[in-house]
Amino acid sequence: ADQSIGSYPAGTTGARDVFYYATPGATNNPAAPPVTLFINEWMASNTGFMADPADGNFDDWFEIYNPGVSAIDLGGYRLTDDLGNRNKYVVPTGVGVPAGGFLLVWADENTGQTRTNGDLHVNFKLSLGGEVIAIYDPEGRLIDSAAFGAQTPNVTQGRFPKKATCLAIY
Repeated sequence: ADQSIGSYPAGTTGARDVFYYATPGATNNPAAPPVTLFINEWMASNTGFMADPADGNFDDWFEIYNPGVSAIDLGGYRLTDDLGNRNKYVVPTGVGVPAGGFLLVWADENTGQTRTNGDLHVNFKLSLGGEVIAIYDPEGRLIDSAAFGAQTPNVTQGRFPKKATCLAIY
């Protein structure tokens, strides 16, 4: 249902492909379906709750949740705390979120601490006064965002249940 079968590139013969995007009367679109990821939890004022294992500092952080049954390679995805700059941080190749799992993102401006199969470090910090965190796919489409208000030191905020739109303080 809601998929099409055809050739790509147009006019080729042989095996047919299943396409997520139906394109009646137009060239077939081989683009993959959008992924489902959520900005799930964040702490914009980590003054002693959890130390960054890379350097022992108490840095801001947020996590990305993948509710799907397949791991998602985030190489080329974009993370930002400024909706006016969706390209603020481009995730390097080799960073992903496991199926049904989480990726911890340190918002510490220490991008050199990122390790493949480890935590991600981005080039921005979170604001204690509140702001937005967003993730975009490599084509620039918004995957998810979470806006939050003023934060209390060492208190996390997030979605409950996971992927819900309501916010909870932990």
